Amino acid sequence: MRTFQNVMSPMRDGVKLACNIFLPDEEGAYPAILLRTPYIKERIDPRDLYANYEELTNSGYAVIFQDARGTGMSEGFMDATGASEINDGYDTIEWVGAQPWCNGSVGTHGLSYFGYDQMAAAENNPPSLKAMCPFQNGAVLPFSMSHAGTYDRYHLAWIMGRAQENLERWIPDEAAREKTAAKLKDYLDRWDEVMDQLPAVDTPCARIEGLPQLQSYIELVKGIEDKRFMDRAHRPIAIDGIKAPMLLLTGWFDGAKEGTLDNWKMATGNGAGSENRKLVIGPWLHGGFLNTKIEDMDFGEENSGAGREIRQLEKRWFDCWLKGDRDAIQDIPPVQYYVIGENTWRVSDAWPPKEAVLKHFYLHSQEQGRFGQLTEAAPTQEPVQTYAYDPMKPVSSKYQDSQGRVLFADHTQEQQEREDILVYSTDPLSEPLRIVGKVQVKLWVSSDAPDTDFVARLYMVNREGRQIPLLNGITRCRFRNGDKAEMMDADQVYCLNVDLGDIAVMVPQGARIVLDITSSLYPAHDRNLNTEDRIGFGTEMRVAHNTVWHTGVQDSQLLLPVLADSERISYTTVHPGWRK
Repeated sequence: MRTFQNVMSPMRDGVKLACNIFLPDEEGAYPAILLRTPYIKERIDPRDLYANYEELTNSGYAVIFQDARGTGMSEGFMDATGASEINDGYDTIEWVGAQPWCNGSVGTHGLSYFGYDQMAAAENNPPSLKAMCPFQNGAVLPFSMSHAGTYDRYHLAWIMGRAQENLERWIPDEAAREKTAAKLKDYLDRWDEVMDQLPAVDTPCARIEGLPQLQSYIELVKGIEDKRFMDRAHRPIAIDGIKAPMLLLTGWFDGAKEGTLDNWKMATGNGAGSENRKLVIGPWLHGGFLNTKIEDMDFGEENSGAGREIRQLEKRWFDCWLKGDRDAIQDIPPVQYYVIGENTWRVSDAWPPKEAVLKHFYLHSQEQGRFGQLTEAAPTQEPVQTYAYDPMKPVSSKYQDSQGRVLFADHTQEQQEREDILVYSTDPLSEPLRIVGKVQVKLWVSSDAPDTDFVARLYMVNREGRQIPLLNGITRCRFRNGDKAEMMDADQVYCLNVDLGDIAVMVPQGARIVLDITSSLYPAHDRNLNTEDRIGFGTEMRVAHNTVWHTGVQDSQLLLPVLADSERISYTTVHPGWRK
């Protein structure tokens, strides 16, 4: 393998970006595979599933790792919205394609930001781009924004991390740089305390002198109610116009799962796969190693990235589209997905599978209390359930149970102790239920506040009594009808749709399904202050008294997409790790 360090590739504005290039031993022109990163290219672990440059060069590929603008050895300054990746990615692909060691065919790969990089670069269809593997990323919404009009603070921490890595570029003066480094460290050490301060637009972390890229967080907060921000943030990427073949991948426990599936929907139009559009969904977290041991769950090494030969799958994808070996992907189905609990892989022509049918479970209240039932029989006229949501005491998205679990935390104690959570449960199922597709909740609600949130969380309680989280979703009431903010009337009952996202899980006979309803999930979603103030600008909070209705007309319900053949599954097929 021949290696060339920090070869500079010119961009259209004159900025040069640094590339490490790995070539086969023999001289020649090869198809090329490009990975662009903001994380400093020398730190990429070659053991990672998507950084296997030695294997690829040995197979006759040129491999290029590039530091994104403003990071590592590349020139310029990072645009934290990702907008610069559109032109930089295009220019890099065409530069690679024109090199004497490249035959003019370029593929791109990588996960997370590397995946977004690919989507941005492909938007204008560079002629040399022949194939993509954009894994585990979203390219529809601005970083940290949700479809519900809420935002999180993760991206600000991400930008601060990139600033720490490249501080000398931004602040050349050593004394000033030391002060800024100390300030960054202090804010990150006191992260929760600092980020809880109001108003959000005055967050001190985003206003550090000399680090203007942090301002993108302020733009995000302001942009929630200013849709011109979407244009400034260059979202959505025009995925529906990308011509290059795409292999997409995500995991059921990947924080970018819904973003990846948004990409899939845009790339395919109707969710159906094709020869040049493929999707893989496994029992994985976010990240390149695709391990299946997560907290105290173990989905089996055979279902890991290595066990499923994802590295080889990626190479086959490139062999097909960069080397013309069409037989390399003949046996790859349009969609392949792992069914949690059942411990099987299934294939489909589309995601979600078109054969899934909706099963309705209605929310029932009792005479008093926060606990109710989920049944397939609709309510007639049952008492409303009202709880008080106080933004000073939000439900935590980082809840940890007594066993130290977070992702798979048992929330039973939280549900029993908090008065702002309504809980609904089925009886033990008389037959298995295979839930495959997008889960939604239809809620009939009212509130004495002009704006508030409603959160729905779905769980399975196995036959041993362990409660296991599956999905959650949120609706911000002011955006219940779309992008335009509309306040609520205290005398009116509203129908809300809460999107919980996608899953494939087999709930066995004897297990129960549990749904809870609350009004916060912080800091995964910013706190609703329950006022009319513009999001991000408010400082005053009020307690909202939120009500869920259960009548023959206002029939709140859980909608589960179900595959009809689930009755053939017995409890003995449930993976032992899922039965813990």
